[in-house]
Amino acid sequence: MKTLDKLEKEEIKLLEKYLKEYRQAHNIYMRILAVRMVKLGQSRTAVGEYLHKDRKTIGKWVNDYDKHGIEGLIPDYSKCGTKSKLTDEQLLELKNTLIDPNESYTIKDVKKLIELEFEVTYSDKQVWEIVRKRLGLNYRKPFIIYNESPEDADDLLLKKRQ
Repeated sequence: MKTLDKLEKEEIKLLEKYLKEYRQAHNIYMRILAVRMVKLGQSRTAVGEYLHKDRKTIGKWVNDYDKHGIEGLIPDYSKCGTKSKLTDEQLLELKNTLIDPNESYTIKDVKKLIELEFEVTYSDKQVWEIVRKRLGLNYRKPFIIYNESPEDADDLLLKKRQ
């Protein structure tokens, strides 16, 4: 093992700080640990065997850390999963339709609306995911809006409370 200069020792201390900070996030923790072990002089092969990862994976993590710092070790899952059948513009149009205060929609209503407007079929569960998570809309309990209240509304209210 080679001797460490002052700059490398500071980097090792920083990596140890990150290890404490990211202990709960297992994937990130393992990546930081791998980089730290390599920076301390362990071979990528030995680190890979210790962590049950391929040496090329360890090398990629070290390169990502060298290029981007700690942010390079945080996985980017934004490009994972199936692409949405609705475009961002269609989702915005759907949201604008759903937030109309004069209308009230159930999940089944929204499902039919999507099928009619955009010719896309989703399951009830997926429609719920879109409405709640993608569009950030909450449930609204429908209520009656009275155009007129009785003249003695206050008196009626007091009688009901007694």
